[in-house]
Amino acid sequence: MKNTILLLVLMIFISSCGVKEKLQPMSTVSGEVFVVTKGAGNMKLALVDVKAIPSEVFYAALESRKQEVQSAIQQRFKSANDCNDLINKFRAGQKVAEGTDALMTRCVGVFHEYEALPEILMQKLPAETQSSTTNSEGKFSFKVPQNTKYVILGKGRRSVGDKEEKYYWLQDVEINSETTSVMLSNNNLMQPDMTRLAYGGK
Repeated sequence: MKNTILLLVLMIFISSCGVKEKLQPMSTVSGEVFVVTKGAGNMKLALVDVKAIPSEVFYAALESRKQEVQSAIQQRFKSANDCNDLINKFRAGQKVAEGTDALMTRCVGVFHEYEALPEILMQKLPAETQSSTTNSEGKFSFKVPQNTKYVILGKGRRSVGDKEEKYYWLQDVEINSETTSVMLSNNNLMQPDMTRLAYGGK
């Protein structure tokens, strides 16, 4: 008799767990990553790392790194502005302490760091992260709970001649249905200024 009661209790427990699972409907988040070139070509980007993080979790983690991020942003902007000033002086025929080659080499590195500012927001991400990598058609897909808000992050690159272009995306998305579409393209690319303004920069 006792065994029968225990079995019934166990079955009720398992059943209730199943009901709880059904009460959390999932949404399939899918989309494409592409850039439109200056020649109006549509370039689909493969092997782009796309991540989804609950909005509250992402912004709380970012807030906890606020001082660190602000310091990095301010330093990179200062270095880029200093290089701009020196290059303008050089072009105007004024003397600069560095030789031409040394100045250009240093400033190229400074400008590359400046352009990569959005990457700061993608470091030390929380554990609550869904990930997907785009296929050869630039498509990605993953599942997250419905009736939630997520931040979609993307980081990709492509070769253009002998140079490499890097792309960064940060898109806030509300998940309210069984399917959610997200497009990452030129329209929502992150720029260095966006990173700075996010922390009250001027």
